[in-house]
Amino acid sequence: MSAIIFLCGLICGVVFHRAFAVIKGATLDIQMFRIAELYCLRMLTLCLEDGVFIKEAKYRAMRVSPSMDENQVKIAKNEDSYLLGQWKEDAIKKMIAVYPPHYRRIIKYSDWKGAMGWLNLNMNKILDNDL
Repeated sequence: MSAIIFLCGLICGVVFHRAFAVIKGATLDIQMFRIAELYCLRMLTLCLEDGVFIKEAKYRAMRVSPSMDENQVKIAKNEDSYLLGQWKEDAIKKMIAVYPPHYRRIIKYSDWKGAMGWLNLNMNKILDNDL
């Protein structure tokens, strides 16, 4: 009788240990995904900042050019503003599209504004290793 109780206890122990290991592994997996996600979002913001910097240099060059008037600069700014807005939305949509299917359900945003809110909310956590 005590051998049966010992065997049941051993089996239960193995099952609980395995279940705990799976849950812990899944938790670490999601944390690593979140960290990679935040770094990808940060890289997108840096790309955007570089793009804006390049556009500003273009506007300065256009202003000092004798063949360009202020209306042409304004038109270029409007076009660039529209294109950057499109780029931001496309970048997030493409990023989400390449996520593995089992991670898509945990994404907390669907557009640039939501992604930047998510990044701002969680960047301090990643810097403090508290994600």
